[in-house]
Amino acid sequence: MDEFRPRMPGLQLHPERMLLNLKQTNNPIVIENVMMTLAPVLGRQNAHDVIHHNAKIALKEKRPVY
Repeated sequence: MDEFRPRMPGLQLHPERMLLNLKQTNNPIVIENVMMTLAPVLGRQNAHDVIHHNAKIALKEKRPVY
C-alpha cells in the first residue's frame, strides 16, 4: 500500500476493518474472478446472473459463496 500513498495523500487504511468487512460479506471479491472465468463459456450476462443469484443465496444463508 505504500506505493499508493504519494498519489493519495489523504488515504487512510484500516486493515482490521477491511478484514472485518470481508468476513461480514463472505468475501464476494473472490467470486469476481469466478464470474470472469465463466463468462467465455456462459456469456458475460449469464455468468453475472448465475453468480449474482448464488451470492444472494449465500448471503441470506450466511455462508461463503466459494
